[in-house]
Amino acid sequence: MNASGELQRRFHGPRAYGRWLEADLRHASGFAEDRAQMVWVRFDLQIEKGCINAVRFQVFGCPYTMAAASRFAESLPGQPLTALHDFDPHELQRALDVPAEKLGRLLVIEDAVRACGTGID
Repeated sequence: MNASGELQRRFHGPRAYGRWLEADLRHASGFAEDRAQMVWVRFDLQIEKGCINAVRFQVFGCPYTMAAASRFAESLPGQPLTALHDFDPHELQRALDVPAEKLGRLLVIEDAVRACGTGID
């Protein structure tokens, strides 16, 4: 793998990685997995007044999956909940130079993002 500097940085030191305690009731979460690709992704969002205050994520997957989830998680704080509908796996693919054969992993991220928005719009 000839990984970009951003990919390496995000894989080795992802920001926003982890979860909040379940006692934090001001959050929404979304989870998706693809067992055939051996990947799963979970996002936890702190929400207040229709705005995303903070994001945490967890990933099991390849470095591309980690980097893409990290990049997207960093883009969400301060955004309205409608930003969840703007997720574009192809944009992340271009930004991180993700090979076409890894696009399915980004689609799992998309499913987890969409699951965060279920029932909170």
